[in-house]
Amino acid sequence: MLLCTALAFGQAKKPTLMVVPSNNWCHINGYTLEFDNQGITETIPDYKRAFQENSDLLLVVSKLNGLMAERGFPLKNMESEIKSINQVSALDNMRSSKGGGAEVAVSPVDELLAQAKADIILQLTWTINKVGPNRSITFNLQGLDAYTNKQIATAAGTGAPSFSVELPVYFREAMG
Repeated sequence: MLLCTALAFGQAKKPTLMVVPSNNWCHINGYTLEFDNQGITETIPDYKRAFQENSDLLLVVSKLNGLMAERGFPLKNMESEIKSINQVSALDNMRSSKGGGAEVAVSPVDELLAQAKADIILQLTWTINKVGPNRSITFNLQGLDAYTNKQIATAAGTGAPSFSVELPVYFREAMG
C-alpha cells in the first residue's frame, strides 16, 4: 500500500499552459487598447479583438495547442478564457481607481491571467517572410512563468521556404 501511494505521488504533474499572442505581435497588428492605470495611460494588448478579427491567430494558437496536447500538457484556451470572463465584453470591463486611492487598478490582461490560472504562458510572435512566390515563417515562442513573469524557456526559428503550405503547417515544420 505504501508503494502504491509513493508511486501515485511520485509522478510529477505537468504544468498548465496557455498560448497568447505577444505584446509585440498585438502592437504590430493593431490589437491594442489604452488602459488608465491610476492616471497613467498604458497600452495593453486587446486579445479579445485579436481573436475575433484575426483568423490566422486562431489557426496558429489551435495548432500550438494541439502540439502541446500531443505532448501531454494540460491547456487553457485563451479565447475560451476571454469568453468565460464576460460573455458580452471580456476586456471592456476595466476597473480603475477613481476615488480616494483605496482601490487598485487591475488591467484586463491581469484579470484574464488571474482567472485562467495557467502555470506557463507561451507568448508567441511570428512573421511571414515572402521571397518571390515562396513564403516561410519566423517565430519566437517564449515560456513565461505565470507567477513570477520570468522567462523559463524559448524556441525560435525559421521554417523552410515553400509556396503551397498553409500557416499552421508552417508552424509545425518550423518547430520541428
